[in-house]
Order: sequence, then C-alpha cells, then structure tokens
Amino acid sequence: MAISVKEANPQTASSVNRDSIEPVHKKNTKKGKKHVWKIEDSCVEMYNWLCLNRKLRPVLQNGVDFLLSTENRKKIKLENHKWHNFKFGVYLLGKSIILTADCDINDNNDLGHLKLKTSYLWIENSCVISCSGLGYPSDTGPGKGEKNSEELRAGGGASHGSKGRSFNAANGNGKNGQLYGEDTLLKEIHFGSGGGCAKFKSYQTYLKGGNGGGIIEIIVQRQIINKGCIECDGKLGRYMYSNECPKQIVSGGGSGGSILIIVQAPHDVYQKFGVINCTGGGNHPYLCQVNKGGNGRIAIYTRCDQLHRSISASPPYYLSTLIPKEEFIMKRGVAVSSNEKRYFCVNVKKKSSFFSLSSAQFFLAVQ
Repeated sequence: MAISVKEANPQTASSVNRDSIEPVHKKNTKKGKKHVWKIEDSCVEMYNWLCLNRKLRPVLQNGVDFLLSTENRKKIKLENHKWHNFKFGVYLLGKSIILTADCDINDNNDLGHLKLKTSYLWIENSCVISCSGLGYPSDTGPGKGEKNSEELRAGGGASHGSKGRSFNAANGNGKNGQLYGEDTLLKEIHFGSGGGCAKFKSYQTYLKGGNGGGIIEIIVQRQIINKGCIECDGKLGRYMYSNECPKQIVSGGGSGGSILIIVQAPHDVYQKFGVINCTGGGNHPYLCQVNKGGNGRIAIYTRCDQLHRSISASPPYYLSTLIPKEEFIMKRGVAVSSNEKRYFCVNVKKKSSFFSLSSAQFFLAVQ
C-alpha cells in the first residue's frame, strides 16, 4: 500500500504554538524568546522523547513536524523536487518500509528527486529510502546506452560515474554511454541514464533498456542511524530468449543515480551510515550482465571520526569534512542537457534550472 504524506488534523488546542517549538539542545530561559524544549543526543532518545512528552502530542504532527512509521510493508511518497523539513526527525521503524519520491516517469516525464532535511534519521532493518529506477528512461540521458544496429543484437549499458558495458559493438550491439557529472555533487548533480533498447524487426517488437537511478539529497543536523539501505540504483535491462541467439537478445541496464548526504553534527557524535548504493542495473544472471549499466555517484560530507567503520557504499564515495552551506544546497537546481529538457516539464514550474558552478563559486559553497 502506498501513501502520500499529508498534514495531519490537529487535536485539541494547546497553549503552545507548534510553529514556535524549536529542537535545541538546551532550554532557553530568557523572556521573550521562542518556547524551546530540551532534546536528547541520539535517535533513540529523541524518539522516546517524542513518544513520552504528552504536552506536545496535540501540537506536533506526524508527517509535518516529524515522520514516524511503525507499520509493515508501507510505501511513503513525499512530494517530488521539494525540500521536506522534519525538525523532530524521521523514523522508519516498521518492516519493509519504502520512503520515496512521488513521481510518474511514464505519464508525466517526471524524474524522481527526493530532498530531505531532518534533525535525526533512523532507518531500521529492511527499510529503505529509495529512488531506484526513477532516473532517465530507456535511450535517454547524457550517458544513455545506444540501440543495437543489427537484428538479434543487444543494447548498450548506460554510463554515469563509471562506464556501462557493451558487448562487441562491431557486430551490431549497442555501444555503452559516455561518462558525465563530477564527484563532489556540488558543482553538478545528475540523474542516471537509461540503457539502450534492443530492436527486433522480425519479432515486431523491442526491449526497452533499464531506467537510470534518481537523486536523493539528505541533510541531517544531528545523527543518522541507517540499519536498512539508501539507494538510487539503475534498473535491469530486459531480455528475451531465442534459439537463434540466446545470449545476445538483451537491452542495456540503466546507470546509477546520485546520493548526497550532509551530516552537520560535531565529529564526536556517533553516526551509522550503513548501506548506500548507486549501482548500475544488470541483466539476467544467465547472460552474465554483459550490458550492465555503470555506477552512479555518492558524496558524503561529515565530520564523523569513525566513518569507515559505519558505512558500506557501492560505488566508492567522495568524502569531505568541509560541510556545504545549507542554503546553497537547498536553492540549487539539477544539471540538465538541452536535449533532455522534456523530462523537466514539471521541474520548470517549480523553479528548477540548469545548475553548474565555476571554481570560485564552488569554494564559496562550503563553510
């Protein structure tokens, strides 16, 4: 079952205005200041504080001030291309919960871009934050795989941060796509590209390539505990069995998308980044993934001392202890090539634009 997060109905009136509540780490006792509440240093303590503090139950709203789900097999969709600010944390504590962007590539050419800002992020086992397969569809994107040029041949794998695969292009198989983007994900941030399709005139059909991965941007102010997965994988290429040429009738896999994670906490706050994937889409195991899509890009900005002990990322990630300015990240757009603007018909209305930085602007973007 999929749901879209909407503002909950407030319960009985309270003397405390929900808009005046700020999550800080000490009480403000000065007169005339906002009403603030002391909160704890970890995801678990903050979750317990939310559950036990009866004064705030009629005031703070699930899906507005915080996002909490303890149900199983739920799909939560947040509005696409929009920053969602949960001041009191995001908690995915059930089983097999999926948090994703609310988009429809097939009907609206709307690519999936999830933007999340939160004080705490807690993802339990089997839960995922995912924009897998929400990038460019088959035969599109700056690193798209090429179509086959001869009958009963394969489409090429899409590229992004690494090259997609191709199988003997000289024999009519589609070539892999070109590399694009950059490692920091500050100068540019991209969707994954679609794999090359495989056309068959004699069968009056064609196999679409796998979709590329979408984009996930996460800003965590205090702590991230990821026991599940954060992913923007490309999708598999499709295959068809034929007695004439069983190992070559396959379309290319889509390339992985982009994941940007910024943790603003001091170096001594424990973080668990867990599993983070931006891999390219493969093919059917029987075909040995000869037209697999290339990997996407992962960039992590944190002061955490023990990052290497708390993360399992594929592909290898870019790491920096220089924390980008929050306002810079939240105001920028997405890099779009001129021949792919049709996939941003929705974005244009929401003031998303081509994004590229000069070297001088890049250094101004970090604190």
